[in-house]
Amino acid sequence: MTATPSSSRLVLKNAGWTAAGMGVSIVTGIVQMGLLARMLGPAALGVLGLFISCTALAGSLLRLSNAEAAITFVSRAIAGGRLAEAGRTIGFCYLVDLLSGLFAWAVLALLGGIVAPRVGIPEAYGGLLTVYSLTLVPLAPFWTSHALLRVADRFKWTFLQANLHAVLGLAGAAFLYFERAGLGSVVLLYLALAVFDGVSIVLLARTALHAKGIRVSLHPRGLARAPEGFWGFAGAGYGKALVKSVSRYADTLMLGAWATPVQVGLYRAVKQISDQLQLPAQGLVSSLYPEYSRLWFAGRVNALRRLATRAVLGLFAVSVVMGVMMWSFSDLVIARLLGPQFAGARNPLLVMVLATAVNIVVTPLYSILPAIGRPGAAFGSSLVALAAQVAFLWYFVPRLGALGAAYGALLAVLIWGAWLVRVVSRLLRDGNEAVSPAAPLPEAPAVPSGLRAPGLTHSRGGHAVRE
Repeated sequence: MTATPSSSRLVLKNAGWTAAGMGVSIVTGIVQMGLLARMLGPAALGVLGLFISCTALAGSLLRLSNAEAAITFVSRAIAGGRLAEAGRTIGFCYLVDLLSGLFAWAVLALLGGIVAPRVGIPEAYGGLLTVYSLTLVPLAPFWTSHALLRVADRFKWTFLQANLHAVLGLAGAAFLYFERAGLGSVVLLYLALAVFDGVSIVLLARTALHAKGIRVSLHPRGLARAPEGFWGFAGAGYGKALVKSVSRYADTLMLGAWATPVQVGLYRAVKQISDQLQLPAQGLVSSLYPEYSRLWFAGRVNALRRLATRAVLGLFAVSVVMGVMMWSFSDLVIARLLGPQFAGARNPLLVMVLATAVNIVVTPLYSILPAIGRPGAAFGSSLVALAAQVAFLWYFVPRLGALGAAYGALLAVLIWGAWLVRVVSRLLRDGNEAVSPAAPLPEAPAVPSGLRAPGLTHSRGGHAVRE
């Protein structure tokens, strides 16, 4: 069966709501980055980047990410008319989010004094790392709530919340800029934004679910009632999220350990700009995930294949336009946005633009794997990307600093993309059997301990948070 117009229209409608606020998010995010860069300078901006990387990596290591599991298990329960089961599943996800977030912050607070000097954070800033890491707690349920709004077809609400965040973040950064504030004030701003994000998105998700007849229970007894097959799925998801986070933040931490805070600051500015460039595609990819699950569990594999092909071709066109514009105006962007202190960021920026373009094009393929209940395959592709990136970073960073980190990102995403094309093509070619909505998910493979695929980056007010 081919993709029906209604499926495509649903994805485009939901993507439209998610992307409607992207213009605001991109402009405010880039301007906020410019204000912080001019206010802090490369060295202090580099220290802020190290705070963000340490916190995100600790969160990935010590927290479970339940966003993908929430979409898959809740969508399956709703498709079978089991609303009570959906409510119990959501409550379970929230409880795990909150408890693991508290645990991650406590561990980082205890070990921050040991970790900070080993990644290049000056001793005078060690206490600020503990303060910044508090963002782990209010942001713990953020992406699960975001995923539930997508399941409930409330993409309009994610648009409203993102715009409010963008306006508050820019207003806060502008105030600090005109007050000539320092790094400590910026850390407090990020913590306040994290509290706003966590509280607002949970309230929106609860309202949307209630309107669908789904009541969420947060009683502690719910921890003993995990949905069948959840831990296998969540285990593979944990490994994938950890690899994803290592891939995203290893470059910054390796720069901190092997280079200087100035090089970290140059790379942080470049990376933040490239993150903003990914936002237009984020709306489409966010709307694809639940639609992938609906089509797969309804047995409509050909429809899923056509939808993924259209998404890849559309994002390829977007990436070409974006790349040409950034290559043409890179000098102007750096001079007007970041200032003369960041002149050395030009070449890293050009390389990161290429990496971002490839990343945008292949991410719709990556989203297919967990959406159809194949987290193990997604985890495998993440391992391939991580191994390539660590090898490239090990070679390039000591020699080229920020430019070497950008080369590592580009080469790793090229290898990741080639691997995904191979794996997804085989799955869709062999997956034409109808899948019952009530069919159990395949058991995920065991996840080796100590192990991101590049994937689209979610950015909240100039600082990245975990997916």
